[in-house]
Amino acid sequence: MQLPKRSLRPPRNFFPAGAVEFAELALETPPFIKRQRHTGVRAQGVRYERKAQGFLERQSVCYVPGPWLRFAARGDRKLRWCQPDGLYFDFGAGRITVVEIKYKHTELAWWQIRQLYGPVVAALFPGWAIGALEVCHWFDPAVGFPEAVCNVGQPFEEKDRGCAFYVYVYKGKAHEG
Repeated sequence: MQLPKRSLRPPRNFFPAGAVEFAELALETPPFIKRQRHTGVRAQGVRYERKAQGFLERQSVCYVPGPWLRFAARGDRKLRWCQPDGLYFDFGAGRITVVEIKYKHTELAWWQIRQLYGPVVAALFPGWAIGALEVCHWFDPAVGFPEAVCNVGQPFEEKDRGCAFYVYVYKGKAHEG
């Protein structure tokens, strides 16, 4: 299913990557990250992400969950950090798919992939095509996106359907076959 395009405003407190001039894979967790205990809706999202990550890891050895990336953009005075939920390397196609996991389909996934993670990954892996995949439990076609969205039946299937942003609905045990 392909949905219409819509122009959106960036979420509050969202800082896009900008023109990335330097990027590197970080081998350590940033020093400012602290373990937290989540409750309510946030805890539900964290549990869902953990299950979805396990599922995606079982789908392909070419999937890398949650890599930390450091980068600097034009005008930045210090290095910034970001962590996409995952990267899928399709060596045959020369494509890296940036994966964002959300419990509910949301335009925030678009902002994160297209305006933050995608530019950083493109700077880190020049010459590779950059794809976009949101994995979610609930998909609402009424959620506006600035580009067409296509649902896929498998998270890492070939994506030659005329879309650039894909959504895979992962419901848990039902998809584990």
